[in-house]
Amino acid sequence: MTSPMRAAFTGCAAARPWLRPLHPLSSAASASSRYAAAAAAAAADRPGRVAAAAARRPRHPPVASASARRARRASAAALAEAAAAATGPPPPTGAGVPPAAAAVGDDPPAAGAEEEVDADALSEVATFVIDAEEAGQRLDKVLAARFPGQSRSYYQALVADGHVTVTEGGGAPASAAPRKAAKLRAGDAVRVVLAPTAAELPLVPEDIPLDVLYEDEHMVAVNKPAGLVVHPAPGNWTGTLVHALAYRYKGILEMVEQPPPPPGGDGTAGCGDGAAADASAVAADDDGSGEWATPHAASLAAKRPGLVHRLDKGTSGVMVAALTPAAHRALVAAFAARRVDKTYVAITAGSAAAVGCASAEFASPIGRHPTERTKMAVVATADGGRPAHTLVENVASDAAGLLHVARVTIATGRTHQIRVHAAAAKAPVLGDGLYGSAEVNRRFHAAAPRPMLHAAALGLDHPVTGERLELHAPLPADMAHLLRSRIYPTFEAEQPEWAVRV
Repeated sequence: MTSPMRAAFTGCAAARPWLRPLHPLSSAASASSRYAAAAAAAAADRPGRVAAAAARRPRHPPVASASARRARRASAAALAEAAAAATGPPPPTGAGVPPAAAAVGDDPPAAGAEEEVDADALSEVATFVIDAEEAGQRLDKVLAARFPGQSRSYYQALVADGHVTVTEGGGAPASAAPRKAAKLRAGDAVRVVLAPTAAELPLVPEDIPLDVLYEDEHMVAVNKPAGLVVHPAPGNWTGTLVHALAYRYKGILEMVEQPPPPPGGDGTAGCGDGAAADASAVAADDDGSGEWATPHAASLAAKRPGLVHRLDKGTSGVMVAALTPAAHRALVAAFAARRVDKTYVAITAGSAAAVGCASAEFASPIGRHPTERTKMAVVATADGGRPAHTLVENVASDAAGLLHVARVTIATGRTHQIRVHAAAAKAPVLGDGLYGSAEVNRRFHAAAPRPMLHAAALGLDHPVTGERLELHAPLPADMAHLLRSRIYPTFEAEQPEWAVRV
């Protein structure tokens, strides 16, 4: 076992060009005031982004919600039944009936044809031709722009399920299985069946164990384990935290149809992992770090009842959820207004602070990576980057100075914020396969098979009583083992809130 080298510096002798002035660990009050100013600046930035989003609003009518489509289907079925009763039974066809009695142009139905026809009949079908402005764009992006009201992942699921066909310009045969990322050409004809997907299927509660940190009739706080997906999404329709919450708290599913809370907070979202204030906005600002990108985004996400923020699949730690509509509105507003204190523990490959420094503050804006669309990056504001503020405080490092453990506080909640800022400082989160060092990750894969990032604490006002809650989640076993064996053997005595519960 190697002995740790504690971070003993209280000031900074050098600075890196991507860092703002560095601050000692003891200046918590100063950091708090700076973060309050940062939160105010982020809120002030909202009107301009909302106006810009409104100016880009597509010209096509929105896709109806699943409940509206179901109501129309029921109405259509009732009308069809009434019409059949008024006209009498259809004329007989088949064996013993002269061919002339059959409907002209009807082909004998193939096996399974009735099911296919019914599937289309129970869904909305739309066709359109790609114009010059849409040429060169991805199929899923064009669908999301043509028919707002659903997330891009909804249209990706339609493509994957074979509900979208593309006829190439010039009359080439329709593509039976276009790719969601297929680039379209002017003149291409697109046919889309707006069918229910797995995302619209009833959410069935599942008996998944929960580590409950706090609960009452209004809200619950849990310690999410790494590997547990927060909410249903393509590729993860079952086995999520939402399914577990729905099993333990039977009334949470009744919140799905609640009207959205009033808008406010940080404004529109940046992505989807879409850029609309809808279900796709949820994925735009995740702590993995982050919270709902708009206060009404959570209510529009029918598969996320009670959720007000999220953590990446590989991130562990404190998550809160509302159990009543009133608590939901209050919690969403608190996250949007930056009134929630969020503290993480991260193990990094390298030090995020410069030599001679105990801490570093990052203020580089974060946006979608210009070429790798699954990643975020430090991006100039003029190119779409949004304000992001992260404070990293070194706590300890191993004898070799390779692995470090840091306490991380964030004032904003951009997508992958901590992971992006750490990588930009040449100190990526250990085990991070998206932003980390492949070489270091291979070396420590057995001990760190996922990003070593843990949401250790949340401080917030109770959504109903106003009482201040300080919620702490002890470190998971994998991170605790790394600290004990290599980086910080005495952490349990010196950082009791990190101690693993026995």
